[in-house]
Amino acid sequence: MTLDQKSFFDVRELSIRFPVRQSVLGADANRLGGEIQSAAGHQFVSALDNVSFRLEAGDTLGLLGHNGSGKTTLLRAMAGIFPPTSGEVKYQGKLGNAININIGFRPEVSGRNNIKLKAIIAGKMRSEFEQLVEDVETFARLGPYLDMPMRTYSHGMRARLAFGVATAFHYDILLLDEWLGAGDKEMQKSASERMKQFVEQANIIILATHHTSLMRRWCNMGLVLQKGRMVFIGPIGEAIEAYNEAYSLEDSP
Repeated sequence: MTLDQKSFFDVRELSIRFPVRQSVLGADANRLGGEIQSAAGHQFVSALDNVSFRLEAGDTLGLLGHNGSGKTTLLRAMAGIFPPTSGEVKYQGKLGNAININIGFRPEVSGRNNIKLKAIIAGKMRSEFEQLVEDVETFARLGPYLDMPMRTYSHGMRARLAFGVATAFHYDILLLDEWLGAGDKEMQKSASERMKQFVEQANIIILATHHTSLMRRWCNMGLVLQKGRMVFIGPIGEAIEAYNEAYSLEDSP
């Protein structure tokens, strides 16, 4: 791994609240994630509540928690998509993310041209475009669909293209949401091999997945979220144990 020792990611007392309409309360409340709270006569979902941690160069952090625990909200806050209600997010280094397969891609444009658009955004020279396209094409295996609009792609095809693009450029920090566990076994094997190459170059990686076996393989740290609250952060093995314990207690009658 080539490390820039100046890279870091610092999350301090981060809280995010979303207002809730009366029409979605009641039977649907449990589907929102976090906890429904009230203040000054208004109800809101506390999606993240006072989350703090710091990552240094060389750290690969796995986010653990059931659906609705706050993993994706945390990743989106780290990416700057969701502004904090309170607290702050600071980092140093070039940040890339593969959180949502639709973010940053134009559905009316071909896969090939979307790769080139991403290359332009990443500051690449035009002389580098063909090599980047070839690299992503080899991984994504889209065949003739590479020159067709992305709106014609299946979910799996979009996922392969997005993951290929996300790992085609060098980032100091990369945010990933449920990528290594997506797709069929062949896709998972290809993604795992590509991820290995990427890890050797990246400084900090934050990964959310339900596959704890992947976390044991790729992560040195784990953070457990439950209803928007951080209940544990530490070595990945201990984090997985804390995750299993926290959710076994939650599921107990």
